[in-house]
This record gives sequence, C-alpha cells and structure tokens, in this order.
Amino acid sequence: MILEKQYSSKWHRLVQPIRRLMLLIALCCSQYSNAQTENKTIYKTGTGNLLLSDTLLINEQLSKIETLNQTQPDSAIGLLNELIAYEQETIMQPFNGKVFAFAAVCYLRKGDYKQCERFLEKAFHYARKSNDKEILSYLHNVNAVIYQQSGLYSKSISHYLQAIELANENLSDKRIIQTYTNFGGFWSIIGEYKQALKYYDLASGILEKSKKPDAYITMNIGIAKSDSSNDFAISKFKEALQILNRKNDVHLANKLYVNLTEAYRINKQYDSALFYLQKAEVASKLFNTNTSLALYHSEAGKLYLELGNTKRAEEELTKALKCSDASHTKELSKEIHEVLAQVYERKQDFKNAFLHQTYAIRLQDSLDKSEKAKTLDLMLDYQKAEQNRIIANNALELAQKENQLEQRNVWMALMLGISLGVIGIVIFAFRNSRNKQKLQNNELALLRQTQEVERLKALSEGEEKERNRIAHELHDSVMVEFASVKMQLNALPQQFPEMTASENHKRIVQQMDRATKELRLTAHNLMPDLLLDEGLVQAIFYFCNNIRKTSGLPISFQHIGLPVPRFIVDFEILIYRTVQEIIQNIIKHAEAGKALVQIQYDGEYLSITIEDNGKGFDRSKGHEGMGLRSIKNRLQLFHSQLDIKSVLGLGTTVLIESQAKNLILEK
Repeated sequence: MILEKQYSSKWHRLVQPIRRLMLLIALCCSQYSNAQTENKTIYKTGTGNLLLSDTLLINEQLSKIETLNQTQPDSAIGLLNELIAYEQETIMQPFNGKVFAFAAVCYLRKGDYKQCERFLEKAFHYARKSNDKEILSYLHNVNAVIYQQSGLYSKSISHYLQAIELANENLSDKRIIQTYTNFGGFWSIIGEYKQALKYYDLASGILEKSKKPDAYITMNIGIAKSDSSNDFAISKFKEALQILNRKNDVHLANKLYVNLTEAYRINKQYDSALFYLQKAEVASKLFNTNTSLALYHSEAGKLYLELGNTKRAEEELTKALKCSDASHTKELSKEIHEVLAQVYERKQDFKNAFLHQTYAIRLQDSLDKSEKAKTLDLMLDYQKAEQNRIIANNALELAQKENQLEQRNVWMALMLGISLGVIGIVIFAFRNSRNKQKLQNNELALLRQTQEVERLKALSEGEEKERNRIAHELHDSVMVEFASVKMQLNALPQQFPEMTASENHKRIVQQMDRATKELRLTAHNLMPDLLLDEGLVQAIFYFCNNIRKTSGLPISFQHIGLPVPRFIVDFEILIYRTVQEIIQNIIKHAEAGKALVQIQYDGEYLSITIEDNGKGFDRSKGHEGMGLRSIKNRLQLFHSQLDIKSVLGLGTTVLIESQAKNLILEK
C-alpha cells in the first residue's frame, strides 16, 4: 500500500487536484456499477494502488498492524495513519475504535503519552458509540498501564476493575487473559505478590483449555515468585524465552533478558548476568523506546556497580534516568535515583549522593504515601463489596428456603385437614414432612455458620492487609528517610572536621542506628518475611530472639517431636499472630521473670505451649480481652483450641492445640 506522493513542482501541484477529481468520478462510477455489494467500496491513493476494498482487507490490515506493534511500532503507526485518513468514511465506522486503540498502544510503547492519550480519547468515543465491549476492555487495560507507569495506582486499579467487570460479559478468552495478566503485573509492581499470583492463576486456568502456554504469564509468575525463590524465577524466565522463540516479540524479549540479568546478578553469577545483559542491549536498541532503553540501562548500572566499575555504572544509570523520566515511569526513576546515590556514596561524592537520595524520597512519597494507600483501600472496598454481594446472595437463598419451608408447612396443614379420614396416611406424611423440616433446619444452620465463617475470614484478611500496608510504608518510606538522615550525619565531619572527635556526633549516629533497627524489627513483626519463606518454627524462634533483645524478658524456645511441615498460609499467619498476642500480654501484664515457648508436632496434632512465672490471674474474674476472644473464634475455623490455665502468684500456661494434618500445604 502506497501513500500519495508529494510533488514539489508547480505543475504537479496543479495536476494533483485534477487527478483526484478524476479518481472521484471513477469511484462514483465504480460504486454505481456495484450497488449490490455495499461492503466493496473502493478507495485508492493518488498513485492508483488499492488502499481499502472491503471489510476483509481492513481486518487483514489491522492484523498486520497488531503484529508489527510487537517489533516495529513506527511501521505500525505508518499503516495506521493510512486507515486514520479515512476515519469519516462509512466503511470505517465499525473499525475506528480498534484503529485508534492500536494507535494509542503504539505510542504507549514508544513512551509518547501525549499522543497516546489523544488517540485513547477517540478510541473510547468510537468504542462506546458502537458498544464494542471487546475494545472497551482493551482500552481500559491500556489506560491502566499508563496510570500504572506514572505511579497513579488508584486510577490504574479503577480501570482494571472496569475491565474485570467487562470480562463477565462474554468477552473473548484472549481479552480476559490480557486483563488478568496485566492486573497481576500491577500487583507485582506494588509488592502484593499473593494477589498477583491469584490473577495469574485465573489467566492460566483459561489458557489450559487451549493448551497454549503464554510467555507473558510465565514471565510474570517468575517475577512474582522471585522474592521467595530466585532460582525458580530464572527457570520461569527461561521457559518464557522458549515459548517466545515461536513468536517475534522484541518488547517481551527485552524484558526477559533484563529480568534474567537481574536474577543472575542477585545470585552473584556475574558471567551469566553479563551474557544476558548483552542480549538485553540488542533487544532494547532494536525496539528503541524510552521504556525498553530505561530498563536495560538501569540493570546495566546495577550490575557494573556490583562489579566495582562505578564510572560505567554512573554512565548507564544517567542514561537510564533520562529515558525513565521521558517515559514517566516513576517507580523505575525512584529506583535509579537510589542506585545513583549508592554510586556517588562509593565515590565519596556525598553532595550528589544526598541529592539523588532526596529525589528518591520525593518519588517514594508520591508513590507510597498517597497512591499505594489509595490503591489498597480501593481494593479492600472492592473485596468488601464482593463479600457483601456473596453474603446478600446467601441471605436471599436463606429467605427463599425459609419461604419454601413456610409454604410446605401450609400445604402440610391443608393436606392434614383434607385427609382426616385417612389417619394412617396423614401420620406417615406428617413424619416424612417433619424429617424434611429437620434437614432444612440443618441446612439453614449450616448456611448461617458459613456466613459467620466468611465474615471472620474477611475480617482476618482485612487486618493482615492493613498490617502489610503499614509494614511496607515503614520499610519503604520511613526507613528511607532514616537512611538519608544517617547519610547526612556521616557526611557532616567532611564539612566540619572538628566534629570528627565529637562524642555527641557519634552518640547521635549510634542512636540513629538503634532507631533504624527497632523500626526494622517493628516492620518485620507486622509482616515477617521469614514466616512466608521458612515457616512457623523459624519465624517464632526469630520473634522470641527479638523479644529477648528488645524487652529484656528471658524467653526460651524449644522444638520437640517431628519436624513441623509447611501449612496453608492463613493457618500459619493465625498461629503466629496468636503467639505474638500471648507474648505481648506476658510483657504488658504478667510481670514475669522468664517465659518459655514450646512447639511439638506428632504427625497429627500441632501443640504450642507458652508458660511464664508471672503474677498470674483469677480466671473467674474474666480477664480475657477482645484480642484473645477474636483469636479463639478464628482458631475454631481450623479445628483448633486455645486453653488458658493460671494460678495467682505462680504464673500462667497457654496451650494451643490444632488438628493440623489436613492443613499441610501440598507440595
């Protein structure tokens, strides 16, 4: 397909309108002679080559554009411009939504957000006009990615939730998989890996029908798991590369090479890291967008910093920052500033180190303090709405069953009145009905119990998410501030040499170190990574050590019996929180001189005993607080019991016993 040639001579400028007039006359004649085939309207360029002939050719053009968008966005834009030129033509009306959507994606991959937003506005207009839900879902995904890369997480999640709502309206599997995959990537970016894996599982479940593996989902699962197992992540990235060999997607190849470089760098396997870094360089320059270049240069800077080449690291990170700022990816820019601060600190250039650390803190503030909090709140609202919908459905089902029960009772009374003469039959019918009523009453009781279980689960998940959010804010925001203050304090003696011998300065630095350690312990206790990685024994042992160091309470830890296996996550978190609550009560109220935590597992039951030699209390006076009552209720969900025995003046013993065999996590 060839566009009209531009003629520079005056003669050609005069001839061109005449040729167009002749083309229009020919077009009218052609349309008149083919009036029976309305979808075969022919449009031609000034050179006479066919541009559009019918809907089939337009679809072929769009398929070609979608393929080019993976490797050559500039070429795709060139073909799109040819279609956009005929935007007002009748034959183009059903396709305009898709045309402008593809144009928006092309400019998104190039990092030109201004052009992307302009085309998105038109795409939404045409998609809503034609009620094309497939394209509307696609556009919500594009908008979500734009806001996600700009750090506007609350707006991003809003578009994802709209796309998920559309997924319930008979969309294609391809579009639903795209939504779940992108939404999973969103949760990975903000560190909610459990939530991310939930949506990857949904996408994988749809893919299992076609038995066609997807490179994007495979890569994203590796990213979500990299926090707990770097080797597993590497295997997933390589698996995605094998899948990618069947396609020509330079954009994804660049991401995979960068991820492999990072994974091998973390493993200290620098030869492998350099190998994949070279591949990432080729892919990023071939795709040639600000986003792809920013990813490559950023990872190159980190790798060269670890290799001790600070000069090369500074060069790569400076290039990365320029590309990242141009593509408005705040999360990546913040990360680059942090690494640049480390580079300058190693070079003893504390002025520039402080400058980049300050930029990182500002970006962190804009990302965490507002957007991440809004995002988690929005998702919690969404989950509460879903939970309320489930409870409402259960309540409706309960009302229907009660209504049916009432109707049956009325019918039974009527039949009893009619059948007075047939006493034997009436008695039999009555007994039969009574048995059914008992069954229904049992069903109603079970339904009410299920509602209570769902309520407790929702409450527990909400509390854990809030702890997680606070822990992330402490770790990512407050601790960054502390690190910046410490860096400034360390830099002061260079500006004021007399401070080198100052005991006050040393004492302040030491106090800063202690405050940072205490803050890190607080963040860890809110959501300990060790519990998720190593299990109950290691997490409780580590918690007891921390309590001994910070509170001064001599607390011993014992593990007897069989090795404790990994249980389902919700059960492990509940047991860990229960132990935390009891030990905190000992510190606050028991006035104990020592305490003991003992874990025992026999293959069937998990028992945890917590003892102290404190002042004890009188159980008959009801010393049990809201915290312990709530924990008891939640333990019952997992067939577990909590028993407290206390003697005034002698101390208290708490026993947690769980039938844990059926709670073991399947490998």
